Amino acid sequence: MQKTKVVSFERDAGFFYRLSQKSMEKGDMAEGIYYLRKAASRAKGDSSYAIELAKALSAVSQYDQSNLIYLRLLAKGVKEGKCCFGLSQNLYFLNDLEHSLYYLNLFMDKYSDGYYDDEEEEYIEIAEEDGEYGSFNIVYPPEKRDMGDVVDTAISYMRAGMLIKAENLLSTVPKGNPDYLYARNNMALCRFFLNDFAGVEEYCSEVLAHDPGNVFALCTLTSMSYFLQRTAQTQRLRDRLLGIKTDDLTDLFKIATTLCEIKEHELGLKYLKRLLALKPYDINIMFLTAIAHYNTGDLKSSVNMFLEILRLNERNHAARYYLRLINQISREGDAVKSFFQPLEYVCQVPYGEMLSRIKAIKELTAKKVREQIGDQQFIELCDWAFTLDDFKLHGIVINKLSAVMNERITEFLREKLIDPLIKYKDKELILENFMLKAVPPSYDVSVGYIIRKLSPIVEKPKREEKPYYAAYVAAFVKLALYFPDGSLNAALYRSYREVLQKAMDASRLGSKNLIAAAIAYLSGKPSARAKKNVCKLFCVDQKSLGGCLKLLEA
Repeated sequence: MQKTKVVSFERDAGFFYRLSQKSMEKGDMAEGIYYLRKAASRAKGDSSYAIELAKALSAVSQYDQSNLIYLRLLAKGVKEGKCCFGLSQNLYFLNDLEHSLYYLNLFMDKYSDGYYDDEEEEYIEIAEEDGEYGSFNIVYPPEKRDMGDVVDTAISYMRAGMLIKAENLLSTVPKGNPDYLYARNNMALCRFFLNDFAGVEEYCSEVLAHDPGNVFALCTLTSMSYFLQRTAQTQRLRDRLLGIKTDDLTDLFKIATTLCEIKEHELGLKYLKRLLALKPYDINIMFLTAIAHYNTGDLKSSVNMFLEILRLNERNHAARYYLRLINQISREGDAVKSFFQPLEYVCQVPYGEMLSRIKAIKELTAKKVREQIGDQQFIELCDWAFTLDDFKLHGIVINKLSAVMNERITEFLREKLIDPLIKYKDKELILENFMLKAVPPSYDVSVGYIIRKLSPIVEKPKREEKPYYAAYVAAFVKLALYFPDGSLNAALYRSYREVLQKAMDASRLGSKNLIAAAIAYLSGKPSARAKKNVCKLFCVDQKSLGGCLKLLEA
């Protein structure tokens, strides 16, 4: 009997690229991006698919993801021109004009032949015009510009939970200023979070006296009425909101989220669908729509929307969490559905799950890390930790992973060095751990969206040299990120070796920061100003540094 020959067709990068183009031609950008990711992951040594993916992500306003791809390619030294042009566009849309112009100039000076296609020509003209007139913002009325800055600062205080400080700042916006009602609305919101409901009514009433249809004020009053269980008042305010005719995106979003907040899921979903028709790839709107679908009992539409989010942003950990939750509910069937509870409208994992994850991270041991390195959910957990504004938690993740270094962990941490959204403190700690572990001494780090290639001199010190080596590492990490200089590597290492020659009991010299400050100071030209700057950078006082230097001179 003749054996049947089995033919295996390899689905290569080109196959998925063709699928992506078909998806985009029919208007499904999310599916197109999903296939482009597959194409980019299968393209060995060919960066063109990754660049196409970055351009597609930019087209749906996923600028941070797009930037990370461009920076990753720049770190590898490939396709510099296209990466610089793409980064310039993305940073322009993120309103980071300084870095946008940096990459535009880099593109025009180094990576173009002076002939531009239509897209490049149009963008260069816009960017240069904005760069020219951006330096003349003094022509705007000072009060308007200053109050805009005041309001922006106050909003940042609110996001950080500093409500009293925010309200005090907002109260300085004078009547007649274009930002006055906006400031009053945010003061009402501060009062709401502080449970001062009389204050909420006072500020909202003032706003509505000037602008009877002010959506922000009506929404705040509606949320407060619902919170205080004033059913009749909530319904009257809800009806006023429903009667407002507007196509303004901000107003529609505020109405939609307020309706969701007061558990009017069907009405909220109606407004969210209107928003999606106007902004089809806005992740926040998509996320709230997915939750609204779930809360109205449409699990299938909820799953599809969460899948759509992951196609646009594969690192959206909250969407992944809710998908697993819904799949579990679907598997367990009617027994679980009988206890159905609506989900809260937040674009992150719920509070209880957040606490469980933080606890799991804090309880990690070297053994647990080794056991879970190959588990994709473990890597997702570590990645999720960096989405929280919690440097201590980031430090735990970095230190736990660094204690059990392997290829996958090294790759994960190197990615954090490139990511412009990761804080400098985290990057310092990653670099420090890499150098102490003698991980190959070539590090690409994104500092303010600009890739710096760092090559410190890394070694495995003898036991008695370890305290000094740790101080050298601390000095390098601080200086390399903040003071890029080609001669820094050799100068710092030479200073470190000089300190070693005069070595004594390290504890006599002081803390690691103090020894690091001494190494940094001795690596440059001695001066009173240099001493002052070094002390400030390493958080030590000048008297202590002087004492350390005297001991080294003895």
